[in-house]
Amino acid sequence: MNAVIYLLVAALAGLLGVRSFVRDRQQLLRRDFAVLAGLLCITYASFSLYLFPGIAAARFPFALAATFLPVASLQFLEHFIARQAPDRKRVLRRLWAITPIVALAFLVTDLVLFGSSPLAQWPESVLGLLIYCGFCAALWRLWRAHQSTPYRVEKTRIRYLLGFMAGSVAFSAMEGLDRIVRAVPQDIAALPLLQRSVELQGNLPPMGALFAGLFLFFLYQMLMKERLLDLNEIFSRFVTLTATALALVLILGVGVMWMQAASGNQLQTIFHLFVVSLLFLLAYDPLRGRITMQADKWLNLRGHQLSRALDELDRILPSIIDREDLAQQIVDRLHASGRIPALSFYAFDPKRQQVRLLDTRQGEEELQALPVVALNPFAESFAGRKAVTRQNLLRQRGQSEHPEEIDARMALLEGMNADLVVPVRSGELVLGWLALKDEDWSDGFSQEEINRLAATMVRAATVLENIKGFEAVKEQARLAALGTMSAGLAHEIRNPLAGIKGAAQYLETLDVTEEEREFLGIIQSETERLDLVVTNFLDYARHFELRTRLVAPEDLVEPVLKLARAEGLLPGIQLSDTQPPNLPALLVDADKIRQVVLNLVRNAIQALPKGGRVHLALKTGEMESTGLPALIISVADDGEGIAPADQEQLFIPFYTTKPKGTGLGLPICQRIMRAHRGELSVESSTGAGATFILRLPLPIPDPPEERSSSDLEPFS
Repeated sequence: MNAVIYLLVAALAGLLGVRSFVRDRQQLLRRDFAVLAGLLCITYASFSLYLFPGIAAARFPFALAATFLPVASLQFLEHFIARQAPDRKRVLRRLWAITPIVALAFLVTDLVLFGSSPLAQWPESVLGLLIYCGFCAALWRLWRAHQSTPYRVEKTRIRYLLGFMAGSVAFSAMEGLDRIVRAVPQDIAALPLLQRSVELQGNLPPMGALFAGLFLFFLYQMLMKERLLDLNEIFSRFVTLTATALALVLILGVGVMWMQAASGNQLQTIFHLFVVSLLFLLAYDPLRGRITMQADKWLNLRGHQLSRALDELDRILPSIIDREDLAQQIVDRLHASGRIPALSFYAFDPKRQQVRLLDTRQGEEELQALPVVALNPFAESFAGRKAVTRQNLLRQRGQSEHPEEIDARMALLEGMNADLVVPVRSGELVLGWLALKDEDWSDGFSQEEINRLAATMVRAATVLENIKGFEAVKEQARLAALGTMSAGLAHEIRNPLAGIKGAAQYLETLDVTEEEREFLGIIQSETERLDLVVTNFLDYARHFELRTRLVAPEDLVEPVLKLARAEGLLPGIQLSDTQPPNLPALLVDADKIRQVVLNLVRNAIQALPKGGRVHLALKTGEMESTGLPALIISVADDGEGIAPADQEQLFIPFYTTKPKGTGLGLPICQRIMRAHRGELSVESSTGAGATFILRLPLPIPDPPEERSSSDLEPFS
């Protein structure tokens, strides 16, 4: 049985080493781990063969592979701690040079003096002493790293490794010492397999091999998941496995004893044993689930409560139709689980091009989460990841060529009072994120917890997109009702207006004083302005359908420039444009887009009462919200600019800064752009002019059709 245990640990080491190396062959740390795991695999596999009769020579590869284990451990730990100094590099190079000489000296001495004897002799004892001195040096290096690191999570990770490595070294040393001082029969080769295995192993069970396997497993967990499993999780899983195994032993043991007592027929006993085993396997899944749930309640209560909260969130998310309600439900339920002391939910605001705080719970802390965060550079850190953790950023900073970028993300993490940020993502598009603070006692969020949170945030992204579609439907219904009402209202207003204007025009033909003529002129101009308001209101509220076709970009702006010049420019105003050649065509309603561009050009001209420059430019770029290819049309002026308070209300109906404006021009432009799935934004600062930017999505070409080999041109 001892030989089987060593063989299983060797197989585990080989499997972990190969899997780590295959995942990323270029990473130095993974290569070091593969070397360490490979040496451990050879060491325990050779010792397992040594315990079998007739393979005494297996003790030589066992000793040789074990000779390289200390230096391989030191090299891995230096790269893992990532704080290599030049003197340590020199020491490692010397150790790698000396170790083969020590191994060769042992091999020659042992073969010359003792030949192929199956028993360990004094050269092997001396070699073992040197090996354990090397392991003590590795433990001391790990302890120094534990004492010097300022990060709590890193301290905990290193403490776990110290425990498992120390246990492996201590138990292996005791087993080796027991084999040296213990009297072994000289006729060991004649003993049966089990007795030979016990005599060569010694009185102590192979605890060193078990601890070595656990040590290697935890190293593998750190490499693959960048986080050590929480002790509560480990105990919970261990209790589940132990309880299930005890249940199996109890059922089979009682069944066998009862059947042997009830029946002397061996065939019936075997059949009954098969039936009992079959019944246990049928009950295994529900039994394991119940035991796991109880173990989580006892040993990982807060993790269990978080899982329950996420299950409840997954159940209610499809029924939520409001962004604020979505944020409140997520924040309230996760905070109430007791696992997360502080958290915040952020969602992208396309109007301001920022990620805005929708809801937060900070517990008893007085810290306040940032109210708004720029989408980048933080969103860039989500590429290829389910989440961003503080320890991930710390690890990246030590390996990055641009640590200032990591520092900027760390500063945002601090501002949001978070240790973990999970994106709310639809495909590659980031719609927001959930920022969570970890408990002080915890070693970090487990990979299982991160996976569950990420899965729930994927469902939250679907809800956000559904809310966006629902809001669009509500807006269409509101505009349809508004259009129906406004059509009748406009008719009722225009008729009296026409009468008032006609009466004023008639009175002008009579013999009136200059003052009275001036009042009559005011009546006519105000009725005309009111008629314009009604017309614009109808344009804003009326439902319209786009008549799209492929249009060259110059066909959208050339007519606008000609019309603006034909209307007559004020003295001192220059109207210029920039149109690069070969711009791609786009699918739009040309008349509607020309209406938008003309409105913006007129606004720019009106913003220059003392003269100035209006510049219209075309170029290709990307949509702000999706990153897809877009045509960008910008209209810039060098006037007085727009105050920040006014910028936030420019697209609100009836809000205007002009003395005779209707406040509907820009809202109409915004509505036309949204109908085209485009974007309209403004960039301005007081005294520095204003630039209105239109972004219209370009058609995405269909992927090329696959052709069969017969369609391909022959090679020449």
